Amino acid sequence: MVAYQSVFMVLLYVHPGPPYDVQEQRRALYFSCSYSFPSFICFFLVLASTTLLVVRLMQNLEWRYEAAKQSNRSSGNPKEMKAALCVVVICTIFIIGFAPNVALFLASLVYPKFSPYDLYLGSLAKCLYALSSLLQVLSSAVNIAVYYRMGTKYREVFNALFCGERVKRS
Repeated sequence: MVAYQSVFMVLLYVHPGPPYDVQEQRRALYFSCSYSFPSFICFFLVLASTTLLVVRLMQNLEWRYEAAKQSNRSSGNPKEMKAALCVVVICTIFIIGFAPNVALFLASLVYPKFSPYDLYLGSLAKCLYALSSLLQVLSSAVNIAVYYRMGTKYREVFNALFCGERVKRS
């Protein structure tokens, strides 16, 4: 990612012209390629994979329920279900946190004047991009709490590192 971002930063500022002004179209293209496209692609990959995961989990649960009903055993491994739930929760948080960014990107594609550099819509675009960035940061910050709540090993190591408790060996 660093190399990918660096290429666009170098291309943006190499020979921008006098006196170091960057052409508007070039800036918009490099911004889209270096920031919006990767976020957009990651968002839809996570959305598709989470949807597929949920569908497969539901099919697996139905199969286990039927198999358990026939053999009079309990259905499913609680650790597997907890791990699957954790993955779904983390992905859902990511999707919610990044959805505004994707919406802003799509809005700028549909209506090109919606950009931070537009005379009339610039202030609104800047505010919405700032809120979008804040949601992305919150989405990442919440992950720690989710992992802490759902993962016993994560909780033990976290407590050992930050609270001085000993890690239980299993």
